[in-house]
Amino acid sequence: MRMMRFLYAALVTLSAAAAENDSKAIFAKHWQIAKEFTLAVAEAMPAESYDFKPNPEELSFGRLMTHIAAQNSDSCASATGTNPAGPQPISPDVSPSPRF
Repeated sequence: MRMMRFLYAALVTLSAAAAENDSKAIFAKHWQIAKEFTLAVAEAMPAESYDFKPNPEELSFGRLMTHIAAQNSDSCASATGTNPAGPQPISPDVSPSPRF
């Protein structure tokens, strides 16, 4: 009976560890794809068009790219318990929309 409890505990522990590793692998794969896509979009936009805004109330393309970078840095810092790297995000060039 004792051996069965030990084996059960080991099985549960190994299953939890495997699930955690799968979650990490899935997240890492998603993060890599998102990084590659974001960089491709940033590189496809001509430098002279980084101030483009779809309409006056929206962020410029360049500001959106810096926003994405700042949020990624903040997210990584939160996940690792460290401070974000680089300069802090700049104030948006638009008024924040009201929260409902």
